[in-house]
Amino acid sequence: MVDQVLITDSGVPQCLAVLDPSLTRGANFGGQLGATDAYTNVRWFGAVGDGVTDDAPAIRQAVVYALANKRTLWFPPGDYGIGSVDPLSADAGIYIGSSEGVGVQMDAMATLKVLPSFDAALPTSIGKMVRIDNTGSYTAGRVIWEGGKFDISAAPSANPGIDGLSIGPKYRSVIVRDVIFFHGEGVPSGSDFPGGNGDTSLAVKESEHLEITGCVFVGARDLGVYLNGDFNTSRDGRHATISGNHFVRCENAAATKRGFNKLTFIGNHVYECGGGFFAGVADGINDPTGSSLLITSNTFTKTQGNPVRLTNTKNAVIANNEIVDWRRLVSDGVTETGVANGNIGGAINMEGCSRVAITGNTIGFRDWSPVYTSNKFVTGVSMRDTTQTSGVGCSDVMITGNTVHNVESPFYGSNTCSRITIFGNEVNDVIAASRLGTGADMLGQHKVTTGASIAGYIEVRDADGIVRKLATLS
Repeated sequence: MVDQVLITDSGVPQCLAVLDPSLTRGANFGGQLGATDAYTNVRWFGAVGDGVTDDAPAIRQAVVYALANKRTLWFPPGDYGIGSVDPLSADAGIYIGSSEGVGVQMDAMATLKVLPSFDAALPTSIGKMVRIDNTGSYTAGRVIWEGGKFDISAAPSANPGIDGLSIGPKYRSVIVRDVIFFHGEGVPSGSDFPGGNGDTSLAVKESEHLEITGCVFVGARDLGVYLNGDFNTSRDGRHATISGNHFVRCENAAATKRGFNKLTFIGNHVYECGGGFFAGVADGINDPTGSSLLITSNTFTKTQGNPVRLTNTKNAVIANNEIVDWRRLVSDGVTETGVANGNIGGAINMEGCSRVAITGNTIGFRDWSPVYTSNKFVTGVSMRDTTQTSGVGCSDVMITGNTVHNVESPFYGSNTCSRITIFGNEVNDVIAASRLGTGADMLGQHKVTTGASIAGYIEVRDADGIVRKLATLS
């Protein structure tokens, strides 16, 4: 593609002009269709990018051309308004249906922007700025979305609202990287709803081999990232990596549910969100999450609810995370109301999980004390039975090499948990001893080694509420 032009005056060279490649990408020099490269530029189909015009009809034409010619859709700099519903979909501004693959690239200065007319055009209050669907059976179809920004701040704040990007089901590979999802600035920790407007930033359903990396999620009204498998079919979502992303003042940073397996949540920063990373919990439903989760090298700061919450998860490793200042704080001036379904205020909260290793994490409060009530413990690690099936607690859990400080109780386990091993942790400035409640048949199944700061023993509460002291193992 031509990217330089020699400007002459009567044949005498005057200067060398460099063309903006974002304007020529998707068409050969001169602006004709019949591109000489692998891109389809939305500008050549009439998209204006002024932030006021409804560019959705022009973008839809570009989508049709790009899919027919197997090219990547390209957005040069500009604010592209989404103000109408795609005739091919009742709930999306831009609908991209392909059984083979979809490629979209946006310039760093390009934005897809919700216009007020989009919400008015929706038949219901649920909508999606962009929806990408596999229109065939399970194939080798691949989706790659790179760059740009979704501005969802003009969407209504009521729940449900408008999602940013929805992908799936049935893709074998999905890559989303270097994208900003903006719902509004949100509000500081302490509000019941820290998110901004719209609903979920990025939702991927029943697809495999996912990579979500380098993205920024600001003010998501529901979830920054939502991964949904389907345990009712043979095609669960699986093999996902969520890495190097920033989640700021979202209602919840990321969640998976319904059979999503083999997931890595690594190197992310979660700040002032309502909740952090949830597996098996989303939309008020607790579903089996499957197995094989790795949650490592993340930073969770000032989340209101649990920074990490797992439900019915098997084979999980939670390692080398920094978790500080979760739950509402005294300085917020609000009253702790707790969360439904007995959500205990643990930095790491597990319900009905088994075969879990928790190691190398730093957990605690830095400059102030947490707010807690007698039945809403603010703990380092809490383990209990699942809210789905009462009586199925956590089992085969090893907690080792963690630093826990400035909490009420470093470790908590309900009377349905068994085979919990706790050793080699550094515990400082705690208010109470760890609690591992147990029935008589469970007594002796817990192996605990504690620091001197909790007096060399651990409290064990049996089914009758009697407190016993379980000797530690040296």
